[in-house]
Amino acid sequence: MTISKNEWSLFLSNELKLPSPKYGTLNQDVATKYFLLPSSNSQPLPSPELGRYLETEPPEATEWQLWEIDCYHLTLIIKLLNEIHFLCLYNVAQVQLGADLLFWYHYSQSFKSIIFKDQYIPALKYRELEQTNGRRKKNTPFFEIYPTWEIISLCYEDQINYYLEYMPLACISGFDQGTATLEFYDQETLLRHFSECLLNKIVTEAPIPAVFEKKLTGSRLLTGCLSIQSPQPPWSDDATLREYQKWQTWKKTCWCTR
Repeated sequence: MTISKNEWSLFLSNELKLPSPKYGTLNQDVATKYFLLPSSNSQPLPSPELGRYLETEPPEATEWQLWEIDCYHLTLIIKLLNEIHFLCLYNVAQVQLGADLLFWYHYSQSFKSIIFKDQYIPALKYRELEQTNGRRKKNTPFFEIYPTWEIISLCYEDQINYYLEYMPLACISGFDQGTATLEFYDQETLLRHFSECLLNKIVTEAPIPAVFEKKLTGSRLLTGCLSIQSPQPPWSDDATLREYQKWQTWKKTCWCTR
């Protein structure tokens, strides 16, 4: 069964109680994405959750096909996943969570401990730029440096390894654009990327008192990591390269990340 984007938005609002934006509707946060799904006879197979309620046996021979699916962009990820899980758990909404959404709920709840315990530090990431035809134009930078936040929790690696065992294929089967290459994302790479993006989103979107922000003046590292730096990164000047080298020395001297 297919539903329109308007029907999907109404369901999100009425059943899952997702908040509408101040201006506009939930439609603006709904976008079409592409998912690799097991299929048969040019139709995607029912999800394992839905399959329990069907009286037919799933076909033995299947193939992977790319399907368009309207998706809602979660902003307050931990908060909204927690609220959706509550509604489904206590049957407030007549909805059952799929294995993929249930996985992200449990992982995000586990990841909260890193946030609450402030187990992260300001960081700089260095990326060397590729040369064109083996040569580099004169006076062009050969690197870019990005301010970010780095996880230093001693439990982080254990969390990653534990949850990798339970990650459903549906979590690594989605794409922004349609592709002819039918390949899944790497599970560990995706889980680490999710963790880093979630951490940066939470820290940079936290409100900063004006008095505290003034104290950060002069620290390019901190203002950059908090996204209150101008000009915006990436940076490729010599001053930032020296700061990156100092940051590496500070990290090796003061922190044990493993």
